[in-house]
Amino acid sequence: MAEGLSLLGLGSDNALNQDMIDKLKANEETVRIKPVEYQKEVALKQKEAVENISTKIEDIHKWVKILTNEETYNNKEVYTSSSIIGFEIQDMDNVSQTTYEMDVTEMAKKDIYQTNILTNLEDPITNVDTSMTVTINGKETIIDLSPSSTYLDLKEEINQIDGISAAFVKVTDSGEYRLKITSEVEGTNNAIVFSNVSSELETNLGLGESVNHLLSATNLQMTLDGVAIERQTNEVQDLITGVKMTIYSEGEIETQIKINVTEPVEAHTNFILEYNALMETITGYKRDLEDGERSVILGINEVTSGLREIKNALFSFNEGADLDNPEEIKSIFQAGFDLKESGDLSSKSIRKTYDIPDGLGGTTTHTEEFTFEQLVGSEPERFRTFFSGEGSPMKDVLTVLNGLVNIDGNTDKSGNTNIGSFEGLITKYTEGQTAYEERIEELQEKLDSQYEQMQTRYAQYDTIMSNMNSSFASLELIIAQSTSSN
Repeated sequence: MAEGLSLLGLGSDNALNQDMIDKLKANEETVRIKPVEYQKEVALKQKEAVENISTKIEDIHKWVKILTNEETYNNKEVYTSSSIIGFEIQDMDNVSQTTYEMDVTEMAKKDIYQTNILTNLEDPITNVDTSMTVTINGKETIIDLSPSSTYLDLKEEINQIDGISAAFVKVTDSGEYRLKITSEVEGTNNAIVFSNVSSELETNLGLGESVNHLLSATNLQMTLDGVAIERQTNEVQDLITGVKMTIYSEGEIETQIKINVTEPVEAHTNFILEYNALMETITGYKRDLEDGERSVILGINEVTSGLREIKNALFSFNEGADLDNPEEIKSIFQAGFDLKESGDLSSKSIRKTYDIPDGLGGTTTHTEEFTFEQLVGSEPERFRTFFSGEGSPMKDVLTVLNGLVNIDGNTDKSGNTNIGSFEGLITKYTEGQTAYEERIEELQEKLDSQYEQMQTRYAQYDTIMSNMNSSFASLELIIAQSTSSN
């Protein structure tokens, strides 16, 4: 449309004017450009819908991946009544679920000595050539000393012995020291023995005096379910299979090793929530439509087929189950899931039926209901087999989800990176938006050019008509004058 005031039409008594051109152009824009703009708008809404649904599927994928992971049902933890012993599970596969009672009566201790008070560490330790023997863990070491040997030299000699460390401790502000000699490892095997010590060395060092034997090496003494246990150190790795124990103090403790149900229960609960959120999102695109309005996801095959595949997989029968084994889970409805009339998932208790003795030589059938949390903790193998075993419906769900979205570098059967049908669809919509914008710009430029040419032609026609009108006016005037003179 021309900007400012237009003089077009003045020469033709408005037979040809700007308003006519603007109306023609607006009508053509409606016919040629508006449909493309509408298509662009619809495609944008579809892209946003697919992105939204894709996000919901990624949320579901997170919890399905946990449910189908075998390690989810093998994550054991040690629960204790106190902190006097620290436990570290090092081999999940070989740790058994069980309960222990322990009583630590004596901890393993190091052997610790101190010398008499020393005032000058550079003083000679002896006036004659002599030696002393230090024994630890069955190995003897002879330390040779001379009148030039100082207490500093003695410390260095002791530190050369494997399993022993020596250091000076300043005990007063006036500069008095003691040499502290310690076995590096607990246990009676690491007790330190000083022998062949001359009377002069003994007088200077005092290592034979009981008051200077600060701590005697001892072994760990404890009971495990009443069984007496003895170890050289406070770190025990061979008592409970797959578990490392560190003893911190003496006392009694009750210990239970069991499955940590936090992860499977959280995954079970959140899968239900995220599945329902996905279904609500889909329903939201189908309802509350104005008359004649079409759902933005209608006709998107990737969405409709993807959701159908998720449902088919989820509600399918466990193909790997033994029909004759009542302990095996056959479907999600035996794994703590239920389906409401609305189509939403919910959690439910799990019923178990078993025979118990009736006291008369026979049995009676007993039925009891348990929560998912209770059973996944007491019977983890059943749920591991169902969720992650061969023919698992939940594994089929994971396969479907992996085909829809690319998470953690999913690969297809050939090992190639799986882009995911939703990612490909979003890319197509993104590229489509660019194509629509370019098409709209192209059409608009053509219309602008067309109507600029039309405006130019109309201006020329207007000039011609103005000249013709002037000529007719002059002719009329001549005729009028000629008539009046007669």
